Amino acid sequence: MKKMILMLVAIMIAACGIKAINIEQPKAAVENNSEYKSPDKFISCINIIIDKWGDKDKTQNTVSRNPESGAIVSKVVIVPFNHGRSPQTFLEADLKKAINAYDDDKECAYNYGRINNVGGDRPPRDYWATFTGEDEGFQEIILSQADRLTYNLVFMEVKNADDPTKRDFYAIKWRKRQEDYDGKVYMITSKRPDLIMRGANTSSEEKAEDVFSSNDKKMYLLYQKTAQEYKNTIDEFFAKLRSTGYGVAGTENYKERERLKKIIDDYTNKYEEVVNKLHVLIMQQK
Repeated sequence: MKKMILMLVAIMIAACGIKAINIEQPKAAVENNSEYKSPDKFISCINIIIDKWGDKDKTQNTVSRNPESGAIVSKVVIVPFNHGRSPQTFLEADLKKAINAYDDDKECAYNYGRINNVGGDRPPRDYWATFTGEDEGFQEIILSQADRLTYNLVFMEVKNADDPTKRDFYAIKWRKRQEDYDGKVYMITSKRPDLIMRGANTSSEEKAEDVFSSNDKKMYLLYQKTAQEYKNTIDEFFAKLRSTGYGVAGTENYKERERLKKIIDDYTNKYEEVVNKLHVLIMQQK
C-alpha cells in the first residue's frame, strides 16, 4: 500500500503539471552488445569531492538486493558537500576539474545534460528528478522548484557494466553564494528510466481503483482534473505575459502586465490549494 501511495503521489505531481524533466524525457540505453565505457575521470573527481568536502554525517548510502540471488537491485549514494572552514576557492577549483572531467567523459554516456539556475525570486513550476528503483514509485528529487533558482547541475547516465536493464547515474549539483559554496553528488544504480516508463502506462484511474473508496476516488479524479485546468490557465496567461513588452509605470503596457500578473497569482493560489487537497486525500489512505 505504501508503494502504491508513492506511485499515486508521482502521478499527482505529473498530472498537476509539476514537471519532472528527466522522468518525462527518458532516453533508451545503448544496445546491449555495444561497448561499455566508464566515465572514469568524472567518477574520480566525484570521489575527490566526497573525500575532501563531503559531509559524512549526512551521507545517504542505501543498497537494495534481490533476497534470493543477492544481486544489487538498486544502489543510491548521495553526499552533501561544502567548503567548511577552507576558502571557497579550494572547493571551486575541484568543482571546475569535475566539470571539465564531465565534458571529457560525456562520450561514455547515452544521456547527459547540464541545467543552469534560473535566478530571480520566483521558482519555476518544474523540478528535476530521476528514478532510483524498479518503478515510478521510487524517485529522488535532485532539483526542487526552489533549488532551480540557485543551483546548477551536470549529470550523465551510462550503461551498467553488469546488467543491460540498469543504468549508472552520476551527477553534481552546486551553488555559489556570497558566503557559501555547497552542493551534493549523486551516484545511483537502478533500472533504466525508459524501461520504467514502459511499465507506467496504467492510467491514474486504474491505479486509484486499488487504493481509494468509491467516494474518495471521485474526489481524487476531480481534484486532478481541476488542477490540470488551473495549470493550463496559468500557462495561457504566462504566454500572454511573455508577449507583452515592458512598460514604464503608468503606461498601458505596464497596466496590462500588472493585470496579467494578478490573474496568474490568483490561479496559482487556486492551483496550490487543489494540489494540497489532493495530497491530503492520498496521505489519508491506509
